[in-house]
Amino acid sequence: MKYTARKLWVALAALLSAAPVLAQVAHDGVGRHHGDRQYPIEVLSSRPDAISGGDALIRVTVKKNVAARDMRIHLNGADVTSSFIIDGAARRLTGLVGGMRVGENLLEVIDPRGNVRGKGRADADMVLQNYPIEGPMFSGPQEQPFACASQQFDLPGGAGNLGPPLDANCSINRRIDYFYKSTANTGNALTRWPAGASLYPADLVFTTTTLGKAVPYIIRMETGTINRAIYQISILHDPLEEAAPSWSTPPANWNKRLIYTFGGGCIGGWYRQGASTGGVTDNIMLSNGYALASSSLNFLPLRSSCLILISTSVPAAESPLMTAYFADGHANTKRGS
Repeated sequence: MKYTARKLWVALAALLSAAPVLAQVAHDGVGRHHGDRQYPIEVLSSRPDAISGGDALIRVTVKKNVAARDMRIHLNGADVTSSFIIDGAARRLTGLVGGMRVGENLLEVIDPRGNVRGKGRADADMVLQNYPIEGPMFSGPQEQPFACASQQFDLPGGAGNLGPPLDANCSINRRIDYFYKSTANTGNALTRWPAGASLYPADLVFTTTTLGKAVPYIIRMETGTINRAIYQISILHDPLEEAAPSWSTPPANWNKRLIYTFGGGCIGGWYRQGASTGGVTDNIMLSNGYALASSSLNFLPLRSSCLILISTSVPAAESPLMTAYFADGHANTKRGS
């Protein structure tokens, strides 16, 4: 099983290293759109036809002699320009665009000089296909019956389980928990961060990442549900010194590398959500600064279906935090070791 997991990690590393190429393929193929030569629109968090959960990280590049700050961007007729951060030197606008409806959505880029006035169409536009966060996207009808397992899914550090599901899709409210490595912890164990803490705990461990930075070993863990799976993302983040992470301000102590874990084997997992993932608390990986992500349907002992495994990985990569600062391979995430 360890060998299988190792092969899966190697495959993931290869996938991440190829992400910029895949993004270019999406732009040259599926991503081609009206006005793409002068105002290319890029969906950085997925393919334009494979968005889930109603939001996507989008970049618009404007042609020379046009000020990026004057551009207007609309989604389904509503002005969403305020969602974008402007890089005037690079002639780019990048933003996390939410509020998409299920099905087709029209993103429009409008040149302030009025080149399209009276023509009835924006200077550039792209159709975005959004799917429900509960799935499915491309794996076909979902399995029935399906047993939820949120009440059996335990968080580390004695933080308890996730409680009962909110609906028949086994959904839970997204939650953020903080943990730290204590001098009393061994292996992958973590201690729950004290509520309301304004000072570092006396037993807090410091770690040195692959970037050579000595940082407090404090972990931000996001837990939620996507495609009926429970997903988790763990990353070094200091809540006493840093603001909440966003796509434009990733955690300072993160080494800009992500490892997505899977689980090998096929013991007999069918028709259930699962109460564990491929693991997001590995001490060696976290202490070196890597972010870890996984979901319960990426763990084959709980889900003996490679198609469901893949179809969960795609929307999991668009979770709010993953979309926020892992998806932009050109700016925030380094591929490889």
